[in-house]
Parts: sequence; C-alpha cells; structure tokens
Amino acid sequence: MAPSRRTPLLVAVAGLLWGTVAAAGTVRPGIALDHRIGPATIGEPRAQIEKDSGRAVALRSGGKTLWFYPRVDIYVSYAPGPRTRLRRVAFSVLTRSARYKTSSGVGVGSSLRQLRRSVTVRCLSGNPIVCQHERANIDLPFTVFDVDQRTKRVTAVAIVPGGD
Repeated sequence: MAPSRRTPLLVAVAGLLWGTVAAAGTVRPGIALDHRIGPATIGEPRAQIEKDSGRAVALRSGGKTLWFYPRVDIYVSYAPGPRTRLRRVAFSVLTRSARYKTSSGVGVGSSLRQLRRSVTVRCLSGNPIVCQHERANIDLPFTVFDVDQRTKRVTAVAIVPGGD
C-alpha cells in the first residue's frame, strides 16, 4: 500500500500542536543545584513561576505563607523583589517529589550513600539528617537534602537563601 500524501502533513501538524502545548506548560526538568527545582528558580518573579506551574494553594504555618503548586509538586516562599516591594520573587523552593533529580540522578528517594557519592555535601546528624551542598560564597543560595534517619533516604530537596 502506498503511503498517503496526508501522512507527512498530519505528522507536521501534530508536531506543531505538541510543541505549542509543551511550550504553554513547559516544566524544566530536574534540580539545578543551588538554583532551581523544576520550573522554579530562586529570584524568579512569582508571575513567571505561576505561568509555568499553574495555580498555587496557600499554606500558612507560624505566620508564614508557603505556596504549593500541585501540578508540578513544588513549594515556594516569596519575598519582595529587588526593584520594587510589589514584585514578589522566589525566596526558597522545596519538593518532596521523586520526579526531580540532579544531573547525577539524585533526588527524593535516593539513598544517603548515593547522595554522598554524587553530590559534595556536608551532613549534620539529627532527625532528619540535613545534608547541604554549600557554595564557597555563603551569601549565595544553596541546596539542602533532608534524609530520613531511619531509612537513610532523601525525603525532601530545597534551594534556600544563603547568609547568616
């Protein structure tokens, strides 16, 4: 049977539509140490994160608000932006989802051993064990891995602001 002339056209149209749908809801994959988890980058405007992540649900605890984005499974806290107090930017980003991994494959669900072999971290014992990927400049954001003391598995990954 000879191929239809419409097949290349259908493939092209489907490709264009798929590209448009993907671009509209683009979710950057993975964890970029000290910078980003999925679609949320430290210092990024709230409007951009909401465009990439969908609607958020406000969670209040201890007088602070954390915004949960169910579509992408991340939590974000916001602070006033550098130019204007009205422009909110991501202050910290956290996930408990195994969908996000570092370029070396470490994320929620990874063992403490895998974490230590793949990422340079300093771990502080406690419950949870807190392992930090720290930068030379302590004033810059850094990545924190919470590790369950009993299972020795990563339970959460966060990018938090630096400084004392």
